[in-house]
Amino acid sequence: RFARSDIPRLVKALRIPRIFRCPNGTVVDGEEALLIFCYRLSYGCRLVAMSMFFNRSQGALSEIITAVGCHLEQIAVQKLARFDVRKWAKHATTFARTIRARGAPLRGCWGFIDGKFVSIARPSRDGYRGPLQRAFYSGYKHGHGIQFQGFLAPNGLFIEMSGPYAAVTNDQSMFHRSQLYDRLCEVIVRLNKYVYAFGDCGYQGLHVLLVPYSNTPTMTLRQKRFNRKMSRVRVSIEWSFGKITQLFAFCDYKKNMKLHKQPVGSYWLIATLLTNCHSCLYGNQTADFFDMPPPSLEYYM
Repeated sequence: RFARSDIPRLVKALRIPRIFRCPNGTVVDGEEALLIFCYRLSYGCRLVAMSMFFNRSQGALSEIITAVGCHLEQIAVQKLARFDVRKWAKHATTFARTIRARGAPLRGCWGFIDGKFVSIARPSRDGYRGPLQRAFYSGYKHGHGIQFQGFLAPNGLFIEMSGPYAAVTNDQSMFHRSQLYDRLCEVIVRLNKYVYAFGDCGYQGLHVLLVPYSNTPTMTLRQKRFNRKMSRVRVSIEWSFGKITQLFAFCDYKKNMKLHKQPVGSYWLIATLLTNCHSCLYGNQTADFFDMPPPSLEYYM
């Protein structure tokens, strides 16, 4: 998925050492360590197939994947758990103008927020009726999984991906637990201008988060037109969620996303970080739609 010429830039941006040393003593080149990890997340492959491809033992590959995952998880949490208000607030006005120019009927909307359900295998440690079964089963999705909340800018980058949360957590609960409200308010204070995010009907309308009109029999034609126009621009966050699963299909392979055997939450955060890096290097559908290219990889990192 990444061009060979861009791998050194990616390794440097992700602060992977030239000689990567695993905790158990395995030594591997930094570029090879990153490629092994990306190969693992790109397909639902088995370690035996990777062993033949990389000419390394399954044990060594497992150790390298675990070590690189721990390294990238720290960076992913730092970049995505809470967005940097000082860095992104100065771009909020530009983002709002871009979304407005694409046909949004509202002024001041500078990003989109939505929840993402990541399917996992059924937890089997505590039986069919244990607490894990209840916490990670979603009756709405008819399956087990974990929840994330993404905040997308019109340049196609997820500036925040909070989680994981249990499957029973709804969108409004994720919004309060992530404390995104405080950061959105801080952006308004820094700009001294009213800007806000836009979400779907799973959220409750606030002065920093607007939602569509409720679909009721008393809706006016103007309200229906508003919902339709905002839906055309808000769908971009679904494209960006789809790009993560397209590039890193392992995160969408629920049979191998096992709660006690794989760091399922960590993998999704890392995949989001790598997808943002991919967008900085090659662009994305959302950036083309809004005609706003992503920043350089060095600026983003």
